[in-house]
Amino acid sequence: MNYYPKISIITVVYNNEKLIEQTINSVLEQTYQNIEFLVIDGNSKDNTVPIIKRYLDRIDVFISEPDKGIYDAMNKGISKSSGEFIIFMNSGDLFTAPDVLQRIIKEAASDSDIIYGDKLADYNDQFKKLIRAKPLRAIKRGMIFSHQSLLARSRFLKQYPFDLQYKIAADFDFVFTCFKIQANFQYIPIPIAIISTGGLSDGNHGVFDEYARIISKWDSSVITKIQLKLRKWEIKFRNILKMAMPRTLVQYFQKKSQ
Repeated sequence: MNYYPKISIITVVYNNEKLIEQTINSVLEQTYQNIEFLVIDGNSKDNTVPIIKRYLDRIDVFISEPDKGIYDAMNKGISKSSGEFIIFMNSGDLFTAPDVLQRIIKEAASDSDIIYGDKLADYNDQFKKLIRAKPLRAIKRGMIFSHQSLLARSRFLKQYPFDLQYKIAADFDFVFTCFKIQANFQYIPIPIAIISTGGLSDGNHGVFDEYARIISKWDSSVITKIQLKLRKWEIKFRNILKMAMPRTLVQYFQKKSQ
């Protein structure tokens, strides 16, 4: 881009006193200058809020109140944001480097609506693995990148906020909607976020059911229905195989797989 758009970084947290501070510091260390920082807390009962309050002079918006779950909290952040782009870096997630947003904006095209990159998956602090975003043509198979590695124009998130009927895949619903309305997607091959494995959708048998419902809203053709059923059985088989394998062997293949 030939200009420096304001980026709203939204952090959602609930009862995560162990990890919230490292996420805050990761945001505050960004060298990109035009940033707005919002922290949305779900009325935490542990020491999360006192930790956040240490940084109130560098947080633009802070809300602490009950919510209806992570996507409701993310929607609150969207409604309070004023940036041209929004990225979510929720508690426990980290930027890969202090200059990563600066590098992304330098490479981004001025007409891009959805800018996405790669991620580093953190396997319980034992090792980190680079996970490349999948090609856009693979979107009918499910989420092709993590929401922590996505910068979306705020007008899209405000027009199509996260649908709370989806408990696991509301982020995919947003991305797939943008795909179907022909928003401009741009992939930049830079790892943006470090995320811990074991998130809301990791290994969750229900996530693909939500993917299927979302895709079927837009495409109910027989071919798509068959593809979705085959994909569902593929995921079930992989999960069964993973559960049956010794943990050390699972970790070996996680390290080796691309």
